[in-house]
Amino acid sequence: MNLKKLFLIIGFLFFAYGVNGQTNKMPQENVAFPTESVFIHYNSALLFSGETLYYKIYCINNLSNKLSNISKVAYVELVGEDAKPFFKHKIKIENGQGSGDFLLPSSVVSGNYKLIGYTLWMNNNTVNKFFQTDIKIVNPYLAINKNVLKTDSIVNRKSNSKINPPIPEQDYQLKIDKDIFKTRSKVQLSIVSSKEKLSNASISVYKVNEIKAESPLSSIIFFDNHLNKTLEKTIPQNNIIQLPEIRGELLKGVLESEIHDVSNKNIAFSIPDGGLLNIVKTNEKGEFNFSVKANYYDNIAYAQILDDNPNDYKLKINSLFEMDYSMLDYDEFEINTNDEQKILKRSILNQIDNAYLFTKSDSLIIKESNLPFDDDYDLIYDLDDYNRFSDMRETFIEIINQAQINTVSKDNFQFAVLNPLGTFDRSLPPLLVIDGIIIKDPNLLVNYNAKKIKYIKIVKDKYFLGTSVFNGVISFQTINNDFYKSINDSTARKLELYSFEDIKHYKNASYQGNLLNEKTRIPDYRRQLYWNPNIELSKKTNSFTFYTSDNTGKFEIRVEGFTEQGEPVTLSSIFTVVEE
Repeated sequence: MNLKKLFLIIGFLFFAYGVNGQTNKMPQENVAFPTESVFIHYNSALLFSGETLYYKIYCINNLSNKLSNISKVAYVELVGEDAKPFFKHKIKIENGQGSGDFLLPSSVVSGNYKLIGYTLWMNNNTVNKFFQTDIKIVNPYLAINKNVLKTDSIVNRKSNSKINPPIPEQDYQLKIDKDIFKTRSKVQLSIVSSKEKLSNASISVYKVNEIKAESPLSSIIFFDNHLNKTLEKTIPQNNIIQLPEIRGELLKGVLESEIHDVSNKNIAFSIPDGGLLNIVKTNEKGEFNFSVKANYYDNIAYAQILDDNPNDYKLKINSLFEMDYSMLDYDEFEINTNDEQKILKRSILNQIDNAYLFTKSDSLIIKESNLPFDDDYDLIYDLDDYNRFSDMRETFIEIINQAQINTVSKDNFQFAVLNPLGTFDRSLPPLLVIDGIIIKDPNLLVNYNAKKIKYIKIVKDKYFLGTSVFNGVISFQTINNDFYKSINDSTARKLELYSFEDIKHYKNASYQGNLLNEKTRIPDYRRQLYWNPNIELSKKTNSFTFYTSDNTGKFEIRVEGFTEQGEPVTLSSIFTVVEE
């Protein structure tokens, strides 16, 4: 199905199926939509507390096998044998890809875990509702149950005997300049193809586990065992039970009242940091939905009912989807007593390396927050350019010549945006916004100290927001962006959403030039020599560089990804690091 047509149809489904909370009727034509799958590239199937799990998530369109543009949000969880998530990450997905990491704390319990990945759209699948793979975690700082200690070799036991088959030949080849490197030396890595083709991939360079453990699941094995055997490549619209997060996060809520009817009520929702504003209507049950673009970082949102008696209602927002893990099947967790010294050595090196973690920390990619209507304003008043007044009415009289405050009755006022004739439509008030938060009661703004306002911005034309229309917009921005401190429950309900994971630029150690001498006193026992979750293989030769650490032994370079045509890419190579 043409992608543009898919978006148009799904967009119509959002409108018709209640994203605006107005109806649950579906279009009559029973269109079929592509289903999705998820693959996760992760750095190791065996981790210790104090180590970091790195992962890259790929969303796959099951119909085309290409990276999916349906979901803009994915979820990654580490689930213990109690079927409860140890962590849950919400990941922004762009072009079918997203990434994250998790530092395993000292509180993690030794045992077998499942690394889970899914999108909400996958909840429509009757099978393969989520990606899963086994992760073994050892915490040497907490007492380990003696029942898990075994004297015979772990590798010979059934629960730890899974071995991935050899990687077949592919169009790509993985090349390094040699097989043996000294500590703190440069490694030149090349991914070579006989022809130019575009692939999205991720690279992990991780020390081969001295303790027997499974190899991470490869994209080729995932493709052969899952994607090629997926029977439900599409889903008829009549079978849809969960809408996709096609524009961003999908939030569901319900309006309740013991006094008033809860149907057809306007609900305003805003995330000031993300510049998001929307107004939706409830359905006959008081239910409503918001589709939130995945571009905010501050997780504080505000919701309010635009009714004359807001205190007579209760707003409930459910922003966190819960998956059922009761049927997960775990292997038996075992530790070989012969590995005691290996566990001790690894935990000591981890402690040393973590003691200097601040010198190697990754940096966050910060996206500047934006306010609503930034590109739509007709007029912007910087009040610092004028004589300041503390009274808002006086400020409008003396400074704001395209809008005014009118007295409706004693202590009751209304704002208005003026047309070119200097008049306004009294039946259609403007949309009032301060620091990105919709304000229903104009008296709240009239009585606000105008000396705290930096900008007053105006949209002069009629403005459509969700299901509502306004006679223009008057937006206020405080000097300290702190209007939220004066909000109470009768104005807007403050909500704490489940945060997206930060987007990071992963720092890779360098010993180039003088840096080798400058860092001689800083220990470097990294097991993870290199992690790059976002690479494009677009040339015949694609080159990458990283440096070895003071940690000696065998290391594996592993590349996972998918070509533009939907073919899996798995490359692996082993090299050895020896003492200087």
